[in-house]
Amino acid sequence: MATKRKSKCEKITTERFFREQAEQLQMKLIAGGNGLGRTIIEPTVNRPSL
Repeated sequence: MATKRKSKCEKITTERFFREQAEQLQMKLIAGGNGLGRTIIEPTVNRPSL
């Protein structure tokens, strides 16, 4: 039986992440802002070597 895992991490929008981390991570918005309202719910790093 599968159990739902409660998130210990705060959900954050891609817009908020970008605003708060863009300078430190040297990120630049190049594809427009259409996806900035999406929510990031997974706190783990995916493919950190890319």
